[in-house]
Amino acid sequence: SLTISRNELRLGWFRPGLQVSAGYLWLDADENENRAQDVSELTMAGGWQVARGWWATTETRYDFTADRAQKAQMGLEYRNECVTVEMSVERRFTSSEEVRPDTRFDLGIRLGGFGQQKPGPGTVARRACLR
Repeated sequence: SLTISRNELRLGWFRPGLQVSAGYLWLDADENENRAQDVSELTMAGGWQVARGWWATTETRYDFTADRAQKAQMGLEYRNECVTVEMSVERRFTSSEEVRPDTRFDLGIRLGGFGQQKPGPGTVARRACLR
């Protein structure tokens, strides 16, 4: 007989200046994958253009099995032709013997014109790097 032991559903809506997505993950407990209990999680993410060159993001993950939030994240990015600056804060609420809850602050700077960058969402603030 056919049995389903895992399922994932993801929906998204994207338009210029706004991105929204949600997903649901369900996994049966499986000792072969070191998963002692079922997994039932809802994820939600969003991004929007705050102003020309500025992009804000948010993401959260909720665990229905544990009946608590697993993760929350907020970020802000500034991008022009010369530089991309990314700032974010993330809180992991998960706790176990191996992993403790923690908060992380990230700051990233990428210089334009070096290597290859994938284009990000939203519009770029136009500036001249050299005159």
